[in-house]
Amino acid sequence: MTRIAQLQTWWDDVVRQGKDNPIFWRGVWLAVGLFILDQLTKAWILYSFDLPAKRQVPVLPFFNLTYVENTGVSFGMLAGANARVFLAIFSSVVALALLAWLAQIRRPVLGLGVASVFSGAVGNLVDRIAYGHVVDFLDFSGLYFPWVFNVADSAISVGVGIILLDQFILEPRATQAAAQSDCSDAPVQPITTHSEEHVGIVEASGDEKGNASQQNSGSDGRPGDERRGDGVRGGRPGPGSDQGLS
Repeated sequence: MTRIAQLQTWWDDVVRQGKDNPIFWRGVWLAVGLFILDQLTKAWILYSFDLPAKRQVPVLPFFNLTYVENTGVSFGMLAGANARVFLAIFSSVVALALLAWLAQIRRPVLGLGVASVFSGAVGNLVDRIAYGHVVDFLDFSGLYFPWVFNVADSAISVGVGIILLDQFILEPRATQAAAQSDCSDAPVQPITTHSEEHVGIVEASGDEKGNASQQNSGSDGRPGDERRGDGVRGGRPGPGSDQGLS
């Protein structure tokens, strides 16, 4: 009972995180669309085109429709009758984990990749439950691709590629751009060079000299040499003045 309660709590957290997350809902709708496309193509191959009776139909020089009952994982790996129950349980766990991851994602590209993988995992899981195997029919052996696969396998492969692209290229670039933006927004301290300090000292020295010259001026505002001239004429007369009197 404790484990069931823990699972219920975990699922409530997933629902709460994804409820107000637009990337989660976009991913869910994408996964639903890919799942419907996968199931429609398989239904057409099985019941309308009747590929199980024809086994293989050439379409292009490099592409065939080839019916394969895959009891393994994507592209026929881990095939075998004994793997049916294990792979069904494993696929269910992976699908739930992907759904929980999608609810926490805030980056659109990563959400696109996880939603694609989730849709493929659910599509193949439905095949295992309904048929006991996965229905594969896309055969590109003419391009030296040895595995026969389906739309769900393609969604898984493309989704994994998108996840790797986001994790190793897009996300590091976004982090680096954010760091550079933070550095550019920081206030820049002015840098004072030695030449600027020397100019400041020279200007300060000039101001001090100007202040000293103003202090030597008279109260009447006349320069110092005029005051000295007046003092000479008004004080002790020079030799020239004696000659004038005589």
